[in-house]
Amino acid sequence: MNFDYDTNELTFEYSIKNNSNKKIVFSKKEDEVFIVRSDDSNAYSIFSNVSNIISEAYDEMLNFKYSKEIFSNYTIDIINSSLKASVSNSFVGLYRRPRGYFQDKDFEISFGVLFNSRHVDCNSSLVLELLKNNEEKLLQNVFIKINECPEWMRSILYQTRKENLEKELKLAEEQLKKEIKLQRRKRIINFLNPFSK
Repeated sequence: MNFDYDTNELTFEYSIKNNSNKKIVFSKKEDEVFIVRSDDSNAYSIFSNVSNIISEAYDEMLNFKYSKEIFSNYTIDIINSSLKASVSNSFVGLYRRPRGYFQDKDFEISFGVLFNSRHVDCNSSLVLELLKNNEEKLLQNVFIKINECPEWMRSILYQTRKENLEKELKLAEEQLKKEIKLQRRKRIINFLNPFSK
């Protein structure tokens, strides 16, 4: 068996009696395994006997793809900024390169996920002074496109964003209720005391 991670296709190769090699290429969509192509006329007959095994093998191989992705390091552009983000399973880094991709970084801030650590690399006292105790604020004001992030973390990011939006909506509703209550109170006071402002 061979899995092509670019096309998400599982190839099953086997030998038949006359020593010729045959192969069947499978794929899977929404829990349904199907044959993509084959050079064996008996492919559907074979498939009916091994479809459950192929489905399990496909899932295992696909999980391996995501585990490889988790240990990879991704570079993501920051929206409306010259900063870039470097993301892996153990850290998030923000950095800036002055001109050209291969030059040294102006500065880099790394946030360790596992040990909640921070590290700043910079060769400017002014930038260091600006960043001092403002690393979290900088990180909170950085925006990236979720669909540019590694595939394994997108569902987590979408869920986090959804929860953040729900909290923001709840806070906005509470603030609106307070303002309405305050306006009602002012109207009542003005009604009862017409000479008050």
